Amino acid sequence: MFRGHPPLFNNANFSPSVNFTLSYNTWPNPSRLKGSEDSPNRHNWKSAYRWLVSLTSNIGLAEESHFFTRQEFRCRRLYEHDRKIALQLYEIFSDYGYSIKRPVISLCLLWAFGFAAHWGFYAQCCSSGPTIEVNSPIWEAIITSFTNMFPFLGVESSEVSLHESLQLISVLQTVISLPLTFLFGLGVRNRFRLR
Repeated sequence: MFRGHPPLFNNANFSPSVNFTLSYNTWPNPSRLKGSEDSPNRHNWKSAYRWLVSLTSNIGLAEESHFFTRQEFRCRRLYEHDRKIALQLYEIFSDYGYSIKRPVISLCLLWAFGFAAHWGFYAQCCSSGPTIEVNSPIWEAIITSFTNMFPFLGVESSEVSLHESLQLISVLQTVISLPLTFLFGLGVRNRFRLR
């Protein structure tokens, strides 16, 4: 266990059969550095993890390499203030490109939000509703929300003119779903090593 600092294996050579324990309990927690003004220490942690990424990547240990990459990102998030928000969002929505579950849950929540808004419109519960008759408001809302999120699939929804607020929701669904779809694909690639 390395509690105080990640190890610095300077000029070390490891065989591909080396085994690193990939547990967050085994490796130092970068959040311990938060609030510390010990500038050399924080840069040493970041460079130590960067070196471990390089080392594990060079000997073909992809899983270990990605673990150390996530640790390096955690160090960066704490002290690179110009990238802090982007790195925090990257961690929240995909665990730095490793999680499959987080982008899927985010996509499901985004779809449910759009579904609820469109269903209310098509069912005429909160507004004047569509100008033409919709046979099945629930199915129309399902299709519209799905179409907003994945316009590149070519699924067609009805030609109902939407209220301005629903047009805004539709645009937001499209814009937000694209990076979430990318993060899902990145998680699948990193998890299953599709190269």
